[in-house]
Amino acid sequence: MKSVVFAICLIIFAVVLVSINAEYGQDSEYDTLASKLLSRVLAQKRNAELINSLLNLPQKLQEAGK
Repeated sequence: MKSVVFAICLIIFAVVLVSINAEYGQDSEYDTLASKLLSRVLAQKRNAELINSLLNLPQKLQEAGK
């Protein structure tokens, strides 16, 4: 009888561990995806600012030479 109760407790414990691991595994995947998307957006913003500053550079040089 004790071995049956022990086996049932082990099964319940294993199911709980698997469910906890599945939840945290999904969260970390979403966090990783969100951080990748955020870094891409920030990189695109930096690139756009750099391109705009380079395109406006000749105009700024002309204004400085006046």
